[in-house]
Amino acid sequence: MTTKLGGEYLGEKLLNCQSTIDTCELNNKTIGLYFSAHWCGPCRQFTPKLAEVYKNVKSTNPDIPFDIIFISGDHDQNAFNDYYKDMPWKALPFEEHERADKLNELYEIQGIPALVILKPDGEILTTDGDDEIVTDGLIAINKWLEGKTLLWEADIKDYPKNTYVWSYIKCNQCYVKSIVGNRYGCPKRECNYELCEKCYQNQTVKHEHNLMEYLIPKQQCTFEDLFGKNCMLLDQDKQVKLDETNQKYIALYFSAHWCPPCRDFTPLLAELYLKAVNEKKLPFDIIFVSSDRDQQSFDDYYKEMPWKAIPYNNDQVKIQLKSYFVIHGIPSLVVLKPNGQVLTTQGRKDIDKKQLEAIETWCEGKKVEYPKLSKDEFVWPSVTCDGCQMSPLVGERYYCKTCGNYDLCAGCQQKGHEHELMPVPQPNDDDDED
Repeated sequence: MTTKLGGEYLGEKLLNCQSTIDTCELNNKTIGLYFSAHWCGPCRQFTPKLAEVYKNVKSTNPDIPFDIIFISGDHDQNAFNDYYKDMPWKALPFEEHERADKLNELYEIQGIPALVILKPDGEILTTDGDDEIVTDGLIAINKWLEGKTLLWEADIKDYPKNTYVWSYIKCNQCYVKSIVGNRYGCPKRECNYELCEKCYQNQTVKHEHNLMEYLIPKQQCTFEDLFGKNCMLLDQDKQVKLDETNQKYIALYFSAHWCPPCRDFTPLLAELYLKAVNEKKLPFDIIFVSSDRDQQSFDDYYKEMPWKAIPYNNDQVKIQLKSYFVIHGIPSLVVLKPNGQVLTTQGRKDIDKKQLEAIETWCEGKKVEYPKLSKDEFVWPSVTCDGCQMSPLVGERYYCKTCGNYDLCAGCQQKGHEHELMPVPQPNDDDDED
């Protein structure tokens, strides 16, 4: 795709901080079109990072043939002014909102922030500019000036059949966009550091923390693989060994205090758990895998739970479990057999639908069976559409990975959202491991 700088798409004049310039002054430059808005939280987080990289590049080489144009999604002039005053680059004037709409349509902008990089001839170089800036902004801009991108796609044909692809998990050393095969990462959440197999074996600079190897989803693992050796669990005010759960069916409860659906689901699960264990004497236990953001929130939430938990500070095990079971949303309940094999990943649905009967069925080594529903009939227990408030959500479901814990029904998805929406596949017990 090619476009023109000026005229039809950008107009003849652009803002340049407190002044204006002719759009044609940007001819023969590599351009970043920055789609953003002040009301968007992720945009406000990304803009300072982009500004820092931009200022560093311009201070080193003021004549560098690269610039950025802000394409606003703000709702009024004051919001635009407040946001743009902190930006060191050019901007499409706010009153040119019709041109902004055309640019959003032209470049198929599904969510913001988005940074589309154009070559000097107007051809798209990459639509992943924002991701490349976060990965390594200075190197990214130098790559763009060479007509190249920082992130690249691995050719799956170069790998053995059925090699696992970690979609959108990039390597911080070679910059492959999606790691293929073995993946290594830092268990410290704040690091967000990942390596592919080749880069892990040939690290140019050792990371400050020890890296962990991720388990490949769907490959059979033991409890020791999942939890590590000598893993200790919290059991209210004491610690116990993981092996105390031997010969039991284990439900891994992925949840967090900040999540309203979790807080709604936890009391029901606790009530049924006590009946199953104390009254029915079923060989069943639950382990809480927290997504809480601080120790105090974890402590306050865990007080409501009568089962075991992975300690809050054991990030490595929590990250490993969330990755292995591909947890995209909470609350989620994954049920394991005594040998560590997955019985079902649809424990939350089973509890909502069958309650105590679900736990009894699991403890017989069986899955809860349901009649097949069409995609328009499927009911998502405890999921509410954040657009029209349909509860429970029925039919196709879409999830915003930027907002987190944000779901829309098919009707609201068609109305649009400020970020990219991902379809959530209808759960199918046939996909669970045997």
